[in-house]
Amino acid sequence: MNAIGIDVGGTNVKIGVVSKQGKVLKKEVIKVNSKEPGLSALKRIAKIINRFKKEYSLKGIGMGMPGILDLSKGELLYSSTTLNSWRHINLIDTLTKLTNLKVKISNDANVATLAESRFGKYKKANSLILLTLGTGVGGGIIVDKHLIEGNNGQGAELGHMSINHEGRKCGCGRVGCLEAYVSAVALEKDAYKAFKKKIDAKTVFSLYKKGNSTAKKVINDYIAYLGEGLLNYCIIFRPEVILLSGGVANAGNLLIKPLNGYLKKHQYGIKGTAKVIVDIASLKYDSGIIGAASLIL
Repeated sequence: MNAIGIDVGGTNVKIGVVSKQGKVLKKEVIKVNSKEPGLSALKRIAKIINRFKKEYSLKGIGMGMPGILDLSKGELLYSSTTLNSWRHINLIDTLTKLTNLKVKISNDANVATLAESRFGKYKKANSLILLTLGTGVGGGIIVDKHLIEGNNGQGAELGHMSINHEGRKCGCGRVGCLEAYVSAVALEKDAYKAFKKKIDAKTVFSLYKKGNSTAKKVINDYIAYLGEGLLNYCIIFRPEVILLSGGVANAGNLLIKPLNGYLKKHQYGIKGTAKVIVDIASLKYDSGIIGAASLIL
């Protein structure tokens, strides 16, 4: 049977029918904004799902949400301001009543990790970590083919491990979080300081490729920050592979090659321990839909 995957973002929600082989059979995208009540958006989503039900045999619905969830209550506790109106709605009960289908939810980075583990390039790996490098930094952990979500689904916040207790203030309220150094926003702030003008992450990597000395300094610092974070994951989890996704990961080998070199140089955290491969996530745009559906499949 197939399942519905719902990938909720700050401005778009992607709803797709996914086969047990991890193929997206049909997909629709709707816009959401902070002015629309969460219940109204959920009703629009349910209408699409009920239309899909007429075409496909469906086992249930999986939903990936950005932010911190209370899985025991099926609620979103914290996310971006765009999704504030979705907070404290029982998402599971609401969608179940609107569609008569079984519903499961998880953090969006967790479901993207699940998708890579089941259907991606490294699906044969028993353990892997996915790190999303976007506006913020999210993550997911697979150990022995199982998704590690933590108590009540509120763990695996890999972007909020502090790498400097006297460092930068993070949006979460803590100090020195990895997110404050390696998100796209952090990279662009560092580039602004270095170039004395606004510059996006893509342009910084382009200048770095061309040998620009200022860009080289910005990117080398970025690699060191991210490399230290990845070394900590190596030491704690010893995954076979760490996958990167999100806007910064579009830099591809400009990012991957020096990161693999950094981990090798620092002996993957502890001398004599197993190698950890760093690579780009393979499922790209549909990973959230496929991963959400994987909660059911």
